[in-house]
Amino acid sequence: MNHAMKKLLQFALGPISGAIISFVTVPLITYFLLPEEIGRAGMFTMVQALMPTICLGLDQAYTREFYVEDDKKNLLLNSMLLPFSLAVLVFIIFTINSAFFSRILFDQDNYNLVVILIGFSAITTVLQRFILLKIRMEEKALEYSIFTFALKIIIFLLTFIFIIFIRTDFLSIVYAKIIGQMVICCVLVFRYVDSSDISMFKVNKKLKKKLLFFGMPLVISVLVENLLKSSSTIALRYFSDFEELGLFSIGNQVTNLLMVIQASFMLIWKPIAYRWHEEKRKMKDYQLVSEIVLAVMSFVFLALLFLRPVIAIFISGQFDEAQYLLGFLSFYPIMFTLMTTTKLGIRFSRKNYLSVIAAIASLLVNLLLNILFIPNLGALGAAIAIGVSYVFYFILLTFLSFSVWEGFSIKKHLCIISLMLAIAVVDVLYPNQIIYVKIGCLILFLIIHKRIFHIIIKYGFNFKKANL
Repeated sequence: MNHAMKKLLQFALGPISGAIISFVTVPLITYFLLPEEIGRAGMFTMVQALMPTICLGLDQAYTREFYVEDDKKNLLLNSMLLPFSLAVLVFIIFTINSAFFSRILFDQDNYNLVVILIGFSAITTVLQRFILLKIRMEEKALEYSIFTFALKIIIFLLTFIFIIFIRTDFLSIVYAKIIGQMVICCVLVFRYVDSSDISMFKVNKKLKKKLLFFGMPLVISVLVENLLKSSSTIALRYFSDFEELGLFSIGNQVTNLLMVIQASFMLIWKPIAYRWHEEKRKMKDYQLVSEIVLAVMSFVFLALLFLRPVIAIFISGQFDEAQYLLGFLSFYPIMFTLMTTTKLGIRFSRKNYLSVIAAIASLLVNLLLNILFIPNLGALGAAIAIGVSYVFYFILLTFLSFSVWEGFSIKKHLCIISLMLAIAVVDVLYPNQIIYVKIGCLILFLIIHKRIFHIIIKYGFNFKKANL
C-alpha cells in the first residue's frame, strides 16, 4: 500500500498543479470577460466534455483488458481505430454544418471557425485520451503528471496572451484551449506512437469483438452520464440567458477544482481495484477505502463552504452570486468520487447495463428539476438540480452494484450526505448564519469519522499492519 501511495502522489502532481492553474485562471477571466461571454465559453466547454463519448466505451474496454492481453500495442491500436474513425466523421459533420451549430451553441451564425475547431478537437481528444490511458495503465506516474501539467500551463499562458493582448471575449478561451490541446496531442503522438507499429497493424477481429462486447454497453451509460453533467448547461441556454449561464460556468469552474481529488484517486484506484478483485480481497478492505474517501470528501465540502467568502474575493464583483452555487455544485465531484468505490460490482460482473439504468433514471430526475427550478431561480436552480441528481445517482448506482456484488454497509455514507445536503440548503437560505451550522457539522463529522482518523494516524495506509 505504501507503493500505491507513492504512485498516487506522483499521479496527483499533474492534476494538483493543473487545479492551481485553473484557480488562477478564474480571476483572470472574470475580471476581463462579461458573464455573457463566459456563458458562451461554457457552451463550448460543454460540447468538449461530450467528445469522449465518441470513444464508444472502448477506452474503458482498453483499461479492462490491459492486464489480460500480452500484446499491449495491438490492444491500443485495436481499441483506438473505431473511435478515431468516428472522430474524423464528427469533424466532417461539424465542418459542413458549421453555421447551424454556431446558431445552436452561440445564438449567432458567424462563429463557423469556432465550430470547425470544435469538430477537429474530437480527433485530438481521442488520440490524447488513449495515449494518456496507455501511460496511466503502465503506471508511469510522473510522465502522466508532466503532460497533464503541460496542457494546463499552455492553455493558461495562451488564455493570458489572448485576453491581455488580443481580445476580451469568449473566443480567447476557445482558441487557447484548442491550440493547447493540439500542441500536447502532437507531442504525445510523436513520442508514443511508432509509425512502424501502425504499418504492421492488423485488425484482430476476435479482440475487437471482445472490446466492443465490453465497451458498447458503456456507450449509452457514458453518453447519458455526460448529458447528466451537461443538461443544466443546456437547460440554462434555453430556459434562461447567457448571463445566468456565465454565473453557473464560474461556479462549476471553482467546484471542478475538487475533481483533482477524484482524478488523482481514480488513476491509482482503478488498477488496484481490479487487482484486488483477482486476489479476492476481503470486502472490509473495499469498505475502508470507501469510508476514507467519504471522510476526505466531507471535510473538503466543509472547507469549500468555510472558504466561500475568500473565494468571492478572487472573482469579479459581477460574478458575486456564483459563490452561493458552490454548495450544491460540489456534489458532482463528491458523488462522482464516492461512486468509484461503490460501483465496482457492476464493473466486476461486467453488467454495464446497470450503469445505463442508473444514468438514465438520474438524467430524468435532473431534467425534471431543471424544468421546475431554472425558469425562476436561474443558475441557482441549475445548481440545485445538479446536486440532487448526483446524490440520487450515487444511491441508485450503489444499490444496483451491490445487487450483483457482496457490497458493504453505506449507512455512514447516507448520514453524511444528508447532512451535507442540509448544509447546502442553509448556505443558500441563511448565508450570514451558516458559520454556526458549519462549525457544528465539523464537530459532528469528526465524531463520525473518528475510527477512520484513528486508523490513518496509527497505521497510515498499511492495511496489513492494521489487520484490516
